[in-house]
Amino acid sequence: MENEQQKVFLLIADISGYTKFMTTRRKSLAHAQGIITELMDSIISEIKIPLHIIEIEGDAVYFYGVAEPGVYTWEQIVTIISQKLLVFFHVFYRRLNELKHSVMCHCSACDGISDLKLKIIVNIGDALFYKIASFSKLSGPDVILLHRLLKNSIEASEYLLMTERAFIEIGQNIEFETERRVEIYDDFGPVNIYVNYPNLTNAATKRVENEYHKFSFFKKLKQTMKIGIHGMLIMVGLKKQQKFRNLPG
Repeated sequence: MENEQQKVFLLIADISGYTKFMTTRRKSLAHAQGIITELMDSIISEIKIPLHIIEIEGDAVYFYGVAEPGVYTWEQIVTIISQKLLVFFHVFYRRLNELKHSVMCHCSACDGISDLKLKIIVNIGDALFYKIASFSKLSGPDVILLHRLLKNSIEASEYLLMTERAFIEIGQNIEFETERRVEIYDDFGPVNIYVNYPNLTNAATKRVENEYHKFSFFKKLKQTMKIGIHGMLIMVGLKKQQKFRNLPG
């Protein structure tokens, strides 16, 4: 795959409100980091083949899918991944509401869990796979555009955004409404995008609230301690937050 250009399914799952959440909770930073780690883990747990992680940053997971001869055709890749797009929102909000109802702490971070949202950016295009030292990377205009789309004019803090090329290929596999918009970027000009605004928060909240009575005192205590300990270990350097996962060979 090295130094080879391929058609790719590109996707970024990004936690909205991350910067404000972290910078305004300096006195409860360990818990803030622990909460972000728990939410990121919920997203990563859903990333299975044919998806591959390229990079994990503080508030985002960047991954891709390609046709694999003898394993997945391109059509299968598109079908499988497109059917998982809303699943990411479901698992994110389920975990967010579990944390909200199971954490006993009332610091500013734990009380502000509901401020965090999820947005997903999708593009389909071509990318060059190459290596720098021992690290595999992706490059190309379609990769650049994916990252540019994180900065847009959409006022909502949670949404699924697809480029026109992605929407055309995904469209037959989705059953939700989209809004057509145009964003303008330097070097790209007008870019047609299609946006869905998933309304999953209330449904996820209701499911967790129905199970709330099952959360024992010890379960809440365990979850509260887990958040604090994980965040503190990362802050003091005893546990490294995963930032990069090399591409499979």
